[in-house]
Amino acid sequence: MLFYTHSTRDATSILEKQNEATLKKDEQVVRNLLEIKDIGIEIRKAILSGNLRRFGELLDVHWQCKKGLQRVLPTVRSTSGTRLQKAMAP
Repeated sequence: MLFYTHSTRDATSILEKQNEATLKKDEQVVRNLLEIKDIGIEIRKAILSGNLRRFGELLDVHWQCKKGLQRVLPTVRSTSGTRLQKAMAP
């Protein structure tokens, strides 16, 4: 299931911090961003092949990877997203 939470935010400061960390070659940030890119490629394949189960699994993997950025970039967070994910987990 996908949910629209009606939450909005300005991602400018998050992206600036992420860019700074990337330019400084912060290993964890670079590793997470490369993994997020790879997950995006896999998500595209899953959508194009109509594999919605795999799409859902990859969304979870993507979310876990984004949460990994929280340790380095504390502005990356979504309390409502985490609550929804826990509520929907099998």
